[in-house]
Amino acid sequence: MGKFQELILDIGDLWGQYGTLYLRGIRSTLVLALVATAIGCVIGFASGVLNTIPYTKNDSFLKRFVLKSIRIVIRIYVELFRGTPMLLQAVFIFYGLPYVTNNMYRFNSIWLASILIVSINTGAYMAESVRGGILSIDPGQTEGAKAIGMNHVQTMTSVILPQALRNIMPQIGNNFIINVKDTSVMFIIGFPDFFAAHRSAVGATSRRRWKATGILNWPRPINWSWRRAPTATGEKRRRPMRIKPSVSDAPILSIRHLAKTFGKNKVLNDIDFDVEAGEVISVIGSSGSGKSTLLRCINLLEMPTGGEILFRGRNILDRGVNIPEYRSHVGMVFQSFNLFHNMTVLDNCVVGQMKVRKRSRDEAEEKARYYLEKVGLLAYVDARPRQISGGQKQRVAIARALAMDPEVLLFDEPTSALDPETVGEVLEVMRDLAGEQITMLVVTHEMAFARDVSQRVFFMHDGVIHEEGSPESIFERPEKQETQEFLSRFLAR
Repeated sequence: MGKFQELILDIGDLWGQYGTLYLRGIRSTLVLALVATAIGCVIGFASGVLNTIPYTKNDSFLKRFVLKSIRIVIRIYVELFRGTPMLLQAVFIFYGLPYVTNNMYRFNSIWLASILIVSINTGAYMAESVRGGILSIDPGQTEGAKAIGMNHVQTMTSVILPQALRNIMPQIGNNFIINVKDTSVMFIIGFPDFFAAHRSAVGATSRRRWKATGILNWPRPINWSWRRAPTATGEKRRRPMRIKPSVSDAPILSIRHLAKTFGKNKVLNDIDFDVEAGEVISVIGSSGSGKSTLLRCINLLEMPTGGEILFRGRNILDRGVNIPEYRSHVGMVFQSFNLFHNMTVLDNCVVGQMKVRKRSRDEAEEKARYYLEKVGLLAYVDARPRQISGGQKQRVAIARALAMDPEVLLFDEPTSALDPETVGEVLEVMRDLAGEQITMLVVTHEMAFARDVSQRVFFMHDGVIHEEGSPESIFERPEKQETQEFLSRFLAR
């Protein structure tokens, strides 16, 4: 008889002798997980809602004190039960709590103790899920409810929680599955779950027949030797290629035959130009001509489908180039700002320096404050992006890019999302940067800026640089008909 047949017979014998024990264990596991998940959800919803009740300085001292105290208690509860193993919680609640309270809280029922332990653990995780779900809803929803006279309870039950529940529901299912597995921890207090039943059955079964099938030899040790595999003779391990500044007189950035396609749509075709250190180049053209795609390819937010991008003489499209390091040398400012909403203005300008440049907090803050002062926003260091205007957000984005000490700055239509009265704020900052010999490649619809600040202007049409030259030649003596038509339409506005 083969080993596999012996294994099947052993499983059959095991089920015949201990099938009832297994079924009872499965039932106990499912009931405990279901009841604990339900109670945990109630605890979590109560904690999450209480943790998000708003209060203002105009509220009474008692109300503010109570709500602050509730938030502190909930935070301690959540961090304590999420940050410690359930096994430790079970030991303390079942064995340690009676001892500490002089048997005042002794559990005579293992079922009750198990439900309590798993429930409060589940509630801690659900509290954060509920709080996150509530905070994920657009604040405008709350303001709309207030505008029609709804109080906080009505707003939560009728507007916020029904929307937040869609984000919370997957976590409820996850918690149930986790609880099914975590019931095995309750063996420490003698709870008869499925896993305890299996241990009892296996422990009472002859090990000799199991050993004959090789089951007790599983799992076999994993061979990790591949991690230390020797390299071929004379061959060195590949490491990401680092970007090193060149001392040559080569252009800081060279684009050679750059191409980009999206499916069958060719967006860029045979783009070729150089960027000298300290040069300001403006890229103009109609919407859809490939201007933004060009910048995104240079920053590798979009991977080109052909050509070369040479930074300091090195092709960054080669395999092994450290792309994040390259991006730290070639900054980018977006038309939609892309500030980190979870951080203050100061932290937006600090986080990249600390994570990428490995600067200390003090050093990063000093540089961030310097550039925020340069763009006129030092007074807003503690503000969140949602608390400042569009023009201010764009200036913060510029300060964040400058704080990384880039060698090239890419601007992707930095004023297109701004109100007309705030456009001047951003353009004034960019004019100052141009006067400081900062290398810039600017996609813009601001013709006056392109004419006054740039050393060269590119006119893009159908994915190619259709015409290039000095601002005087492009704006006063354009040679190509497409350039003439574009400028006549644009300048006639």
